[in-house]
Amino acid sequence: MLRFIITLLVCFAAGLLLKRWKVPGGMLVGALVGGALLNVLTPYGYMPYVGRFSAQVAAGAYIGALFDHEQLKSIRRVWKPYLLIMAFFLTANLLAGVLIWRTGACDLMTALLCCVPGGMSDTPLIAADLGADVGTVAILQFIRMVTGVVLMPSVIAVLVPPAPPLMEDARENTGISQKQLRKPLPLAAATVAVAAAGGGLGKAAGIPAGILVGSMVLVIGMNLTYGRAYLPMPLKRAAQVLSGAYIGCTLTLEQIARLRNLILPAVIILAVYIPISLLCGWLITKLFHREPREAMLSATPGGASDMALIAADLGVESTDLMVTQILRMVSVVLFFPQLVYHLCAWLGQLPG
Repeated sequence: MLRFIITLLVCFAAGLLLKRWKVPGGMLVGALVGGALLNVLTPYGYMPYVGRFSAQVAAGAYIGALFDHEQLKSIRRVWKPYLLIMAFFLTANLLAGVLIWRTGACDLMTALLCCVPGGMSDTPLIAADLGADVGTVAILQFIRMVTGVVLMPSVIAVLVPPAPPLMEDARENTGISQKQLRKPLPLAAATVAVAAAGGGLGKAAGIPAGILVGSMVLVIGMNLTYGRAYLPMPLKRAAQVLSGAYIGCTLTLEQIARLRNLILPAVIILAVYIPISLLCGWLITKLFHREPREAMLSATPGGASDMALIAADLGVESTDLMVTQILRMVSVVLFFPQLVYHLCAWLGQLPG
């Protein structure tokens, strides 16, 4: 128990430090680095299974709570661009994953999960469930996240001119409303309870990534039927710390020494995702007559909340962008791990 408490304290402090330094995904990345250093340099690094389960349940609850009736109503406006984006991302995932696998850096399942356009906190947890190399997935997912959150917006800002400013009353609110921010703690407790039940059912069902998928599906159901699902930001931060701590505690000195072998896979991820995202955004502009910067950001594999903040910085205010990103995130978590698992099983490439 003492080792677990020490691990959480160190990971929380490291996460808070990187968050204040404005590192993308700072809480998660800091917790990961803190957990890895604690595990490698001391005997105190420790994360029990309950920590991983809790992190997956919280991640599923957070994603599920984003999907409500407003997003459901907006689907009729965004479903065509969304399908195009998913087709391009699936292509990018398979192409980059196979190329990384062919370099010999890792097995096929690990390579494919390294390129999944999901969340950095979600995908390594899914990798743990599927028997992939969690450390490699975490490192390359960080590279992919930086591509989506830092590099792509900079490229878009240079390549795509800003749209003419809208009148104040014509602008759409892309942030979370004050009404959403004032939800009571009992509602948060109910959401966590539903998510935990979903995680337990998902694990019992034996499906790939069942804990995260089960918690997400039940919370989406709660949100769409009852109209009230809520996860406060402190709980999301706690989930990031738990995820980072778990991932960090799986890293060993040998795995860290292998970082130099991941330079080529990182380059492959950049070389595949940047042009495919730009091409997809350009096609959305031409085929569906969307504003160019909004289209490019819709086709950028970042997080939904990250994209909302980045969009505001680039002068883009659109609820459709948020809806598209939420749909992408939900779809990737639901379907891509299943696809990766069954593809590897079909090819006889499941991790031994």
